[in-house]
Amino acid sequence: MFVRGLGERYSSVLFNGAQIPSPDPTRRVVPLDLFPTSILQGVVVQKTFSPEMPGEFGGGTIQLRTVGVPEAPFLKISVGGTVIDGTTFADGLDLDGGGRDFTGFDDGTRAEPEVLRELREAGRFLRARGPFTPDGLSAGEIEAVGEALLSRSLDIGRSRNAPNGSLGLSGGYRLNLGEQWSIGLIAAMRYGNGRDNRDEIRRTFRSSDAGLALRGQTELQRSIREYDLSGYAAFGIEYGDLHTVRFGRTLVRQTEEELRITTGEVDSQVLERNLIEWIENDLKVSQSSGEHRIPLPFASPLQPLELDWHYTQAAAGRYAPGGSDLRFDFNEAGERVFSAAADGNLFRFEDLSDDSRNWEAHLRIPVAFDNGLSASLGLVKGAVDRERDSFIRRFSFVASRFLDPAVLRLPTPGLIFADENIGPRGFVLTEQTARTDTYFAEQALDYRAVTLDLNLFDRVRLVGGLREEDNLQNVVTFSVINPNDPPLVATIDEVDRLPSAAATWWITGNQQLRLGYSETLSRPDFRELTPAQFVDPLLDQLAFGNPNLRQTRITNYDARWEYYFSPTESLSLALFRKEFDDPIEKQLTPGSGDPIITVANAEGAINQGVEFDLFKSLSFLDRWIDQDSWLGRIGLAAPDWSNFSIGANYAWIDSEVRLDPEQSGINTNLIRPLEGQSRYVVNLQLGYQDPEGINQFTLLYNTSGARISQVGVDGAPDILEQPFGQLDLGYRRQFGDDWRVSLRLRNLLDPKSEFTQGSETVREFRKGREIGLTVEWSPF
Repeated sequence: MFVRGLGERYSSVLFNGAQIPSPDPTRRVVPLDLFPTSILQGVVVQKTFSPEMPGEFGGGTIQLRTVGVPEAPFLKISVGGTVIDGTTFADGLDLDGGGRDFTGFDDGTRAEPEVLRELREAGRFLRARGPFTPDGLSAGEIEAVGEALLSRSLDIGRSRNAPNGSLGLSGGYRLNLGEQWSIGLIAAMRYGNGRDNRDEIRRTFRSSDAGLALRGQTELQRSIREYDLSGYAAFGIEYGDLHTVRFGRTLVRQTEEELRITTGEVDSQVLERNLIEWIENDLKVSQSSGEHRIPLPFASPLQPLELDWHYTQAAAGRYAPGGSDLRFDFNEAGERVFSAAADGNLFRFEDLSDDSRNWEAHLRIPVAFDNGLSASLGLVKGAVDRERDSFIRRFSFVASRFLDPAVLRLPTPGLIFADENIGPRGFVLTEQTARTDTYFAEQALDYRAVTLDLNLFDRVRLVGGLREEDNLQNVVTFSVINPNDPPLVATIDEVDRLPSAAATWWITGNQQLRLGYSETLSRPDFRELTPAQFVDPLLDQLAFGNPNLRQTRITNYDARWEYYFSPTESLSLALFRKEFDDPIEKQLTPGSGDPIITVANAEGAINQGVEFDLFKSLSFLDRWIDQDSWLGRIGLAAPDWSNFSIGANYAWIDSEVRLDPEQSGINTNLIRPLEGQSRYVVNLQLGYQDPEGINQFTLLYNTSGARISQVGVDGAPDILEQPFGQLDLGYRRQFGDDWRVSLRLRNLLDPKSEFTQGSETVREFRKGREIGLTVEWSPF
């Protein structure tokens, strides 16, 4: 979720107040759609910083809060299916994988061979035995390892795609023990799998005296199969409204298999590339938490003390076994020939684990006086400890001079890499692991905060405070190829004091004005502090980090006017400005082929704009439209307009980032908008719900302005993602007390997704329309 158009760098998610890593450690996202809705007590988006929140705050923070003890027993079972235009019932790329791929767990088919695992655990790499490497492997041993590595299928085929499916189950039980005590259990799980075909055209250009010159054009056929699994279980204890204690465990898994065939011409060479990837991302969370109201045993202006606490352990992982990238070239005779060069084939094994512990205690001391004054003093203390281990192993096969050239012309990778073609007189396995492909990282963050909340005669509220964060991050990148190489250490050791102040003036009983000021941070992620290379998941381009990154300091100014038509209807207008010192931006550096993405601190940036929000029932139309009016005569008086509602959100944003000329690399523009920042964001909603709650319709439309997807280099313009307008329709119908059917129509307009560079189009594809149907049974 992007808040005010800012990207995922400036958004964060709290899970019951805890900071948790992403199940995809390559990105700063937590997939909200994987959490069963039945376990969520609420989802709140906070756009203004307060000292109780983590200091890493940019656009906003999304707070997920789960149910502890359910109000009443319940059981829900849901089954769903989705049809995607261009995917479902169409042929897609397919691969003969493991026997339990449908679970999202690899059964070992793609795992690195045992010999390679033993070498890695011993701190050694694959090399041939020789006079100076007596601990190396013999030619026969290397041949056996190569055959083991190729013991799985590399032949991409085609098969007919079935509809996507999902299954959900949730239930809870509450047991009252006397008048005060209650205990409860709640559990939920969700499983989903599906496919998505996407055909895409890509073009690359280089800058020339005559403008942009075409460097290459390729067509991508891509099929992605996803397996999602999530589960939640919690036990809670309540004592009246004074004490609540919860114990919960959460599992979120996302597995993605990507198959891709790329054909076209690049730098006057006609080629084909076959890509296979299997990636398992998971997140496990164990949490204990409590909420306590502690009445005082004596009469005093002091109100009951409020104490909230939690202890959270989280483990995120990324397991990507058996990735491969194979290249075929077409010669002048039009023959398809396997590229025998070392960079013509690459096999990867990746593993990453990210463990964190977060504890926090929050004490509030409220005071109320008879004269209409009240106050609350808040004290927060907590800590976050994280550790990450990451390694990548890369291998390729080099053709010996004895290899029969006819082998390179065989039609499939399975035939080319047959066992009889592996060995000293055929393909020889070599290690391509870079010296920066392994790193260890840790973070120790201690924080404390104090807040004061004053309520003056129910007309003015003043809130201020200070948060202090003592942060130490170390990322150690070391070589498994040559243990004698000195490790590269990146360190951030900072103590930051983050003030915050806000004032609210209730102008009348139904309108108020809010003003806010705060200072916050954005820190580099572990991966951004290591030179280890990886593929950027959004741009599909090689990237590496920068050990010299500094954290970003953000100064936030907010003003917001709110008017409430009713407790559920509101209108608001907000002004905001954010000033960034040392913002972290993606930049490009020269590579052996395409430029490579890296990150660097810019000199500074600003992000400012206006935001408009509206949610309103259309009941006022009943007063304007009657049977006697011309609108009534054409039938518009028939509906009960109080059943309809509209929602709108519009933000206009002006942003600018200034790059350091000495750190700008080969970037074209030293002054430009923030990467990923749109000029405007629009969200519209039209809803209908009948008085009995049997039928409910929701029509949604959202779009945003052009934004920089990739910065231009060597005089070429920036690459812009053009506006994409999405229209969705949802319908839900209740059948009796037990059954509910939901219909979802997504991307009804199906516009073309387009990326442009100057007047040229560099990427274009369509996402496809979707139709989803879910049936839910709730017997109680």
